[in-house]
Amino acid sequence: MAQAWRDQAAHLGGSTRVLLIGTRPEDEDNALIAWLSRGRHVETAVLSLTRGEAGRNVIGAERNAPLAVVRTAELLAGRERDGAHQYFTRAFDTGALSADADVARAWPADSLLVDMVTVIRAFRPQVIVALVRADSEPDATRRHTARLAAMAFQAAADTGRLPSLATARLPAWQASRLLTRVDSAGASGALTRIDVGEFDRAEGRSYAEIGADIRRLHRTQGPVAAASLGASMRWLRLDSARTGRDPDLFGGIDTTLARLAGANADAGRAAFDSLRMQVVRLAGRARSLDADSLVAHLASVVRLAIAARLELECREASTVPTCGGDAGELALTLNRVRERATTALVGAAGLVVDANAERELVAAGDSAMVQVTVHNGGGQPVVLRRLALMAQGRLSPLVRDTAIALAPGATAHFAAPVRFVVPTRHWWQVNGMQQGTALQRLRVGGAGAPLPSQLLLGEDRLAAAGVEATVVIAGAEVPIQVRPLATRAASAVRGDLRHPVIGVPQTSILLERGAEYERAGMPVDRLFRVFVSNARSSADTVAVSLTLPAGLTADSVSKLVPLPPLSARNVFFRLRGALPAGEHTAEVAARSVAAMAMVDGVAIQPPVVNLGVVINEYAHIPAQHFVRFARDRMESVALRLPARFRVAYIRGTEDLRPAFQQLRLPVQSLDLALLPVADLSAVTAVIVGAGALRGEAALLATPVLRAFMARGGVVLVLPGGRELARSQLFPVPVEQRDPTPDDDVRGARITFVDPGSPLFSQPNVVREAALEEWAGDRSCSVATGLYAGHTVPLVVEDRQRRRVEPSVLVATVGKGRLVYTSLCLAQQLEAAQGGAAKLLVNLVSPWPVARR
Repeated sequence: MAQAWRDQAAHLGGSTRVLLIGTRPEDEDNALIAWLSRGRHVETAVLSLTRGEAGRNVIGAERNAPLAVVRTAELLAGRERDGAHQYFTRAFDTGALSADADVARAWPADSLLVDMVTVIRAFRPQVIVALVRADSEPDATRRHTARLAAMAFQAAADTGRLPSLATARLPAWQASRLLTRVDSAGASGALTRIDVGEFDRAEGRSYAEIGADIRRLHRTQGPVAAASLGASMRWLRLDSARTGRDPDLFGGIDTTLARLAGANADAGRAAFDSLRMQVVRLAGRARSLDADSLVAHLASVVRLAIAARLELECREASTVPTCGGDAGELALTLNRVRERATTALVGAAGLVVDANAERELVAAGDSAMVQVTVHNGGGQPVVLRRLALMAQGRLSPLVRDTAIALAPGATAHFAAPVRFVVPTRHWWQVNGMQQGTALQRLRVGGAGAPLPSQLLLGEDRLAAAGVEATVVIAGAEVPIQVRPLATRAASAVRGDLRHPVIGVPQTSILLERGAEYERAGMPVDRLFRVFVSNARSSADTVAVSLTLPAGLTADSVSKLVPLPPLSARNVFFRLRGALPAGEHTAEVAARSVAAMAMVDGVAIQPPVVNLGVVINEYAHIPAQHFVRFARDRMESVALRLPARFRVAYIRGTEDLRPAFQQLRLPVQSLDLALLPVADLSAVTAVIVGAGALRGEAALLATPVLRAFMARGGVVLVLPGGRELARSQLFPVPVEQRDPTPDDDVRGARITFVDPGSPLFSQPNVVREAALEEWAGDRSCSVATGLYAGHTVPLVVEDRQRRRVEPSVLVATVGKGRLVYTSLCLAQQLEAAQGGAAKLLVNLVSPWPVARR
């Protein structure tokens, strides 16, 4: 928004805070957040119990923990636009569950209650809104969240129930109101109505439109419908109130600074009273003052907020005041006023602090040069007092306690190295999972600090590295933070790209795959590729060693690899032998030879490296890094093929070609548009990839596929979009939809409805137990009913058997057959699941007749 600092300057005095609580990113109400944060200038925070690890990913292959990284980045990108804060608990997403008992085992209420109360005592909201309900949610995880929100509302105010020591010594906080989002005005109870369709004339859009635009950053969740113009209501049911039953959202709560007038000591009262008057003046004049005049007023607010805060004897933990009562709220409010005034002041003054690192990956123990530019684009002089690079909590000063004057239009340049001591890790993943639960294990701090500071600060305030400066503007000494520290890369398509700078291991070692197939008993003679890199600015030589399962040998068990500074090499081992059926593991490790040292005549070996860092680029969020272990799971499958077996594959959103190659299946890739002129006389089956039946090409391909089946061919259609309902390929159109968070498809039970079907015996014997080993979602779409003309040999049902979905539909077409499956076969083949390989071959085999 143009000149956003004017809007910030006009709303410095608001001290209302609202916390929204949901189970996963899908629960987020972006229109409501935009209405609160941007429309009403309420300090808003979102607490998501999980990061959405169990959700679908429609744009990539990330699943589970890697998906959590991407979804966290999507949420933070949204928070940059709507101005809210983002918190999480330690819960790992289990997906939708039906039974409350299953959720209670996965997410012990006492642990999550500590997390939620800690966030409430740190953020100190007057109003808490549960985005999920305890009474009508089909998903037990959401019901659990709603119950926890009600418990946390009460427990946050009761140190007898949850002592301050359990929440990083934070004092009790009594929120005034607890509300729950409900579906409509027909819900029972006292209701608050909010119209998020309200039009923001400065933006030229409604808050519903702004929210939909922000929601589009959640690309892993799929497309978002455009918001319609006009009223769009949100209904909030009042569940508990300490300030009466007023239907207004804030229920008569005093949201001005006046309510805190008596909270400060006599010595700080003058500064606080002056601050209040200055904030009131700015509220009426911020939009009319010229920029230089506004700078002087904002500088006064910063000075007064700092002076009033210094008079309060209130310590802080991770920038959160640890005193309670009115003094604690005053301290928190003064901090927020100073932060907002500082942001507005820097914008009005035209001051820019920019940094560009020479590379995005810096080895632990190494450093990289950073160019820092300070530009005064305003009309008043600025004095630079301090300037430093920050990495992992450590400061590297560039300018220290001096006075560098920057006249209007002047630019100053500085250069210094930034140093990383240890590799950067996603803080919630470093300690693994608590045994028997779906909770991340958190590192316990010292006495009185049992929770990490990240839980107090919120995810939006964290960064691996950045720039910190102190400048004097209009007589006010102003601290500035620029995070994250980034490096720039030019792109012909996307322009100026910025990649956050992170610390990485000195040596990184990666395998081409994390899981792959082998054919049991068949001779192996192939190359095995290992990727090893050196992130240091000095040369290294590493020994790369390979450990193989019984049955395989390599041309060498270890190879020496010289690595120049900041370089990477491919290392190839030649594998020979054969593997019996079953699961096997190959592991690779690297050790620096150059770093070996002698101490008192004893060789000190450097540590063994068995993991590497992968950087993935995204169009909608900054580049993200992932840690992978150098371990390859080899699934050796005893696979039988029919006597005549040749398959054409029309690729969809997935890519099954690597799995076909590993399984040594005779499969040729075919473009859908070329199908009408392709020679299918030697082909026995056609696999139509997920979503491939789109556009005009599908209309021309459908008659060809029907004729192919009439002659005896098999067509397998993988789960796709709505185009299936319109397709003429099926004898009876198959209506289906994408799974929602309410569908319990992760870990759901796969049941053979017709165990005698050739699907489970021709040519490979497939048992239910082999499919129970599948990881992640079972169904990638949901058929909405059973259909005449189709047989259903296999279904997916939820854990309570309350919902049964037909997951394999088989129909006879002429001499051949059509098979549609909603199973996530592509995910399972990518993960090298043995049962998936056998099922795939059976799905496209002309039953019966088989050979080895």
